[in-house]
Amino acid sequence: GYAQCAGPLGPCLDRSQAAPWVASEQRFVGPSGPHVFRDADGALRVAYHAWDGCVGPPPCNRATILRRLAFTEAGPRILGDR
Repeated sequence: GYAQCAGPLGPCLDRSQAAPWVASEQRFVGPSGPHVFRDADGALRVAYHAWDGCVGPPPCNRATILRRLAFTEAGPRILGDR
């Protein structure tokens, strides 16, 4: 979920959604640890980690995924590029 705030001290509105906005996709499963930031060009990005292909001890591993992020009227949207 997330909140939308009028300023650093609020007031804030709970804008949580029924489904997670960072979810498993194709070979990347179990995403967690999202961090939102602006890149050097000012684009909004999200970085998170997920299992890459398989889940468990080696040879499985966690990958860091970087994606573009947009906030729309419907809520946050992770966009297509990696």
